[in-house]
Amino acid sequence: MTAADIEENVAAIHERELPVDVIQVDDGWHSGIGDWLTLSGRFSSLEALTVGLFDAMRVCADVAPHWAPLDGDPAQPSQQGAVFSTVGRAFRHGQFWVNDPDCIVGRPAIERREEWADVVDRYGGLRISSDRIAYLDDWGLATTRRLLETTPPPVPFA
Repeated sequence: MTAADIEENVAAIHERELPVDVIQVDDGWHSGIGDWLTLSGRFSSLEALTVGLFDAMRVCADVAPHWAPLDGDPAQPSQQGAVFSTVGRAFRHGQFWVNDPDCIVGRPAIERREEWADVVDRYGGLRISSDRIAYLDDWGLATTRRLLETTPPPVPFA
């Protein structure tokens, strides 16, 4: 898959007026889970390709129930890696697309869930929950409800 392939497919979707609301680009960019630091070589810049084509963009490493990456690599799933990359890419919100900092996770088993909720609250333009609602305690349910009800407008974060 190349940048031209993606552009051609998006153009065809629009030309044929297909009822498509979401387009997911998965080109095999990652050689492994969380391996987002090294480009695959297929695109000179995935960001350059997506500006103007997409409304939202995932801006962080995968969030996980644990704070620190299990193997010490911040590119692997963890809250720490997700926080670093979400905050570092916050300036793109409202300029190129709506930032997606990954899921709201508020169940009691989540380490430092209050800190992750603060990051989503501050920098999350696109918000979804990945918890089973039945597993949420009072804090988790109230926080998930608040974050889903109060999505910020698509303007740059200050």
